[in-house]
Amino acid sequence: MARFQIQDVQRSINFAANKLGFEEVKDQQKSALTAFLEGRDVFCSLPTGFGKSITFQAFNICYDYLLRACNEYVVPTFSLVIFPIKSLIEDQIARLKEKGVKAVYLDGSINADAILQGEYTLLFAAPEALVGGDCRGRDILLDERIRERVRGIFIDECHVVPKWGFADKDRKAFRQHYAQLADIRAMLSAKVPLMALTATATVETRKVVISNLAMYHVFIVEESPNRVNIKLVNVTLSQKDYEGTFTWLIEELKSKPDEAERVIIYCRTLQQCRDLYGLFFYELQSKKGDKLPFAMFHSESTHEVQLAVIDSFTKEDGHIRVLFSTVAFGMGVDVKGVHTIIHLGVPSDPASFLQESGRAGRDGKPSVSVLLTYPGVYADSRDVDPSMKEYIKNKTVCRRQMMLKHFGHEDHSIVNTHTCCDICELHCKCDDGVCTNTSFAAEKQLKELDLAAELDISSLPRRSISMDTMCDLNQKLSLLRLSQLSLTCPHASNFLAGVDIVSGIPSETIDKIVLEANIVFTFEQFKERYAIYSDYVDVWNILSDTVGCCPIQAESVIDNVPNMEAEEETDDIDDNGFLFICDEEQYGDDILNNSEFATAHSTVSSEDEY
Repeated sequence: MARFQIQDVQRSINFAANKLGFEEVKDQQKSALTAFLEGRDVFCSLPTGFGKSITFQAFNICYDYLLRACNEYVVPTFSLVIFPIKSLIEDQIARLKEKGVKAVYLDGSINADAILQGEYTLLFAAPEALVGGDCRGRDILLDERIRERVRGIFIDECHVVPKWGFADKDRKAFRQHYAQLADIRAMLSAKVPLMALTATATVETRKVVISNLAMYHVFIVEESPNRVNIKLVNVTLSQKDYEGTFTWLIEELKSKPDEAERVIIYCRTLQQCRDLYGLFFYELQSKKGDKLPFAMFHSESTHEVQLAVIDSFTKEDGHIRVLFSTVAFGMGVDVKGVHTIIHLGVPSDPASFLQESGRAGRDGKPSVSVLLTYPGVYADSRDVDPSMKEYIKNKTVCRRQMMLKHFGHEDHSIVNTHTCCDICELHCKCDDGVCTNTSFAAEKQLKELDLAAELDISSLPRRSISMDTMCDLNQKLSLLRLSQLSLTCPHASNFLAGVDIVSGIPSETIDKIVLEANIVFTFEQFKERYAIYSDYVDVWNILSDTVGCCPIQAESVIDNVPNMEAEEETDDIDDNGFLFICDEEQYGDDILNNSEFATAHSTVSSEDEY
């Protein structure tokens, strides 16, 4: 790397900022760029919404400016930028194009000659394209004409290096090539510096990233991840009931679908995203036709859907008002108009929690981050760090202080304690000794939830059922599910969530009905027990017809057998007045291993949390 005069470096940064349309360059951004232009490796940890991307957007503009100033300019230079998600790369490229910066994605569709002729400045790639087996980007990077012009490497969202790149004793690495990014340095000149960028790196994460990326003589630019305009709130629900929990949000979308408050609900699993989407689809599909005011974003969303969601959320008036997402959404996206984040379940670690929370309030306006817990929450929230469990249990210590200590920044300043967290709010006396704070709409609605107790099934009567009957039941329900799909929409493949959503009968619900317990329900109990977003009556009738003749077990309390004559919908309900579902302990493993069962009905895995 060439050595430049400090005054020339400052002029180059001002030149780049002007060209890119930035009104100002913050001191931390200047420090990172200056050190990088001097050839130093840089670890840059700045809060969400701070503007980390200016570093890789401006670097080559600065570098070429400095070469001209030194009369050394020959040809434009490149920088290599590693991003985690294709849709985010394409969004970055589109935004850079608007600023007059040419960038290209190394996805195998372009060769070295085209890159050289295209006068590109930034080369974007996913880790797998550079150190993976497909070599889509590595071959280009090894081309001598490209390699000699690369002047910098940027690893954005570097906190995922240890989180995704490493395996442990319980699970394999999610994206193992993140742990191999240091190999890129061996492909380039030893003088090419590397900058690792993130918004949320704990002290331990920073050490792991610096070591894994073979960073040397590192210049650290760091600011507290504290976002003072985001209030932190915990709410504990009496039960896991999506419909009861989000009725207020559904009603708001019904009344004003284009103007409803913009909310991101972060889920722990893909199945949670699908379940919420199914609930909202059933309740709201008649309101907006194909242009629904809600969407999903996760690793299995189609590329087109991901781009549409990103496009909507980069506009203040985007039509998507509610998003169900995994932590994948928001990385590298200039999210606009979001002031409410809801965490459904416990994020895996403090970094993930602050990443999700940081999507709110990027305009500086007051915002809220609500973490929802419920009985059995850790069954959905896998691999939760002990620090997050401690955070959930805490009832006395400031939540912001507890969170920031993991990043080495315990001190924080909040003007009004009621804007800090729900614990500090209890001690606020901002108006002559009395707190006059008005809670955020979502915070108020969730705190006031008075969910009914979950149905107690322990005293309900039981029946006996054979394996053949269970397989028959499963097959009939699966066929009903497919028939509902054809009636609702013949082109379900165009829908984001596929059969589960459009049919209104999730595969998970069929599993639960068939495998749960040999219990005799009333119709009302059945509706309370199972998540079905189409007509309950058809499902009830199939179950009653299939298992209604099975004998009640001798130890069951016959007096408790429900009488359907007391039900309001007797014309549509089977004459038996009850349905029976088998005992999971007795038959569960056998059924799940039964080939007929597997053929008739395949479940959707929720292993992928991303």
